[in-house]
Amino acid sequence: MNNRSLVHEIITLTVTHRYRVGKAASKLGLYFGQPGILEYISLNNGCTQKELAEHLHISPASVATTLKRMEKSGFIAR
Repeated sequence: MNNRSLVHEIITLTVTHRYRVGKAASKLGLYFGQPGILEYISLNNGCTQKELAEHLHISPASVATTLKRMEKSGFIAR
């Protein structure tokens, strides 16, 4: 397999994975990005919003908004 084919396969796999995770998450009422937040929180109990933002490479404001939405939906408790 040449490099181009390998890159194409990796991209296809990544897109397929992202689609399937998104579809399954939406059935649970989760929005895009929220499964990653839940994973990080579960592996880093007691983490701060700043740590979460840094790990996920998103703004602290986005984390605050997302956590508020997740708390309202019952996915997390603070």
